[in-house]
Amino acid sequence: MSGIGKTIEACMVLKGVLDRGLVRRALILAPPRWSRNGKGELSVKFGLNPHSPDTADFRRDRVEYWTREPLVVASIAMRGWTRMLPRSPRLLGTW
Repeated sequence: MSGIGKTIEACMVLKGVLDRGLVRRALILAPPRWSRNGKGELSVKFGLNPHSPDTADFRRDRVEYWTREPLVVASIAMRGWTRMLPRSPRLLGTW
């Protein structure tokens, strides 16, 4: 099913729920190609400011990263991505 606007529609929904305060944080798990290109698309087309866990900022302090960043885009193929999620019940409650 390509070319029917699934990504655009999903991004419109995401922007709507973030703008209305219905969610405070979002984690987008995407195919590797989209996770690289999608951050720019989210910024340019939807005015969102996504972050990625492939930065030095993330590696420096993972707990702080998850409490601070409201929109994260990660590749589903990123090795061990589930280990990057917060382990603390307090942090998990914020997602």
